[in-house]
Amino acid sequence: MTHTHYAQRMVIGGVAGTVAKTAVAPFERVRIMAQTGHGAGSAWGTGKLILQREGFTGLWRGNFVNCARVFPSRGILFGCNDAFKAIMAKAVYTEIPTNKVGKPAYPFWLSFSAGALAGMTACVVTYPMDVARTRMSGKIVKTGASETRLISTLSNMVREEGFSAWYRGVGPTLLGSLPYEGIKFAVYDWVVDVQSNHFGIDPAKSVSSKLFSGAVAGAAAGISMFPNDTVRRLLQMQGAHGSKVLYSSAWDCWKTLYREEGVVRFFRGIGPYLIRMVPNSAIQFGMYGYLADKLL
Repeated sequence: MTHTHYAQRMVIGGVAGTVAKTAVAPFERVRIMAQTGHGAGSAWGTGKLILQREGFTGLWRGNFVNCARVFPSRGILFGCNDAFKAIMAKAVYTEIPTNKVGKPAYPFWLSFSAGALAGMTACVVTYPMDVARTRMSGKIVKTGASETRLISTLSNMVREEGFSAWYRGVGPTLLGSLPYEGIKFAVYDWVVDVQSNHFGIDPAKSVSSKLFSGAVAGAAAGISMFPNDTVRRLLQMQGAHGSKVLYSSAWDCWKTLYREEGVVRFFRGIGPYLIRMVPNSAIQFGMYGYLADKLL
């Protein structure tokens, strides 16, 4: 594939990611508030609190920032995954193996490695916007406050905490993005191959196959890496607007949470997360695969 072809795949990946994120933004807002300790005890209660304090549009607060981050992030992710996969397959195989419907059948390790490298690349490029999105979505604020705007949030972080605040929590984020994206892409390819080899389903002709494969992949990756995501969110939120810094490092956060609340603390917010993640991942993979098959 040419450089133009990969650029087109990046655009398609960005579109797919943006549509998916917007569709499930309310669940994302509720999930982040639960993880950062600003929720109302349950997903339903947190949603009601947002509606009471911020109105209906509050459910989408931070979504513009999310989309501004997601478009390049998902674009880089999908485009780089395809590129890394092609490079590694060419280095390992003289002839790429295929499944029963004639499509490339990559081994689990290769799909995992390509997805992990793509996830790391996307993370490094878009991380400051992820931190800003967490600050904007992680608590209730008054309508019109500076915390509701991307540029204001980023500039306030620099003024109050220095440029390093933009990359606070990047350690666990990188450690999480590698296995998370690796698992997601590897499971997706595996589920596609299972459908092709055992049921004769050609994913190029079945949008439902892509949606189902994406849903399974997102659930598997999300459950596996959710504790790391909780630690990442808490590190991103600490120090905001002069609040006390509770954890000296990611490891300190892990130890403190486990000592004070046990394993269950790492999975706070897992309900709305899965409700968001499964359709989000399904839409991403489904739309990306559909557009790629039709346009490229």
